[in-house]
Amino acid sequence: MPTPTHLQANPKRDWLVVSRNKIQQLLLAQESHAKGTTEDELRRWQLALGAAFSLWRAVFLAWQDDLARTFDVTKPDSLAYLRKVIDTNAIAFSDDVTARHWASGYYLNNARYRLERLLGEGTLPTVIDRRARDVWDEYFDWLAHTVGQFGR
Repeated sequence: MPTPTHLQANPKRDWLVVSRNKIQQLLLAQESHAKGTTEDELRRWQLALGAAFSLWRAVFLAWQDDLARTFDVTKPDSLAYLRKVIDTNAIAFSDDVTARHWASGYYLNNARYRLERLLGEGTLPTVIDRRARDVWDEYFDWLAHTVGQFGR
């Protein structure tokens, strides 16, 4: 029997579904490592959790048609985001989606900041001039490796 149309591969969404699953599995794995006892273990766990949360949020904003991230591309979104905060004092997920060229970079850079606290300064490349999905994949791999070291 042929695969029903609604279950056939969709190249535009395959990465998104797979990556959402990967980050959620990592969050689940990270929960089991929340038993750290030393201050350093707890600090490292908190940094990894912050990076994981940022990647969880960024995965929804890294669309297939994203081009390389440049200041020319992100400036209009950053201004719209800023004005929304000034006007309403609130940001919702729909605002992240509307300003995704900037918001995805924000979450990816936050993950990078936390990962570099764990791995060492200068370990990871910046978000600028790179596609969000490429950056997400790289940062996820680093985070998954780091979380895999917990409890060893």
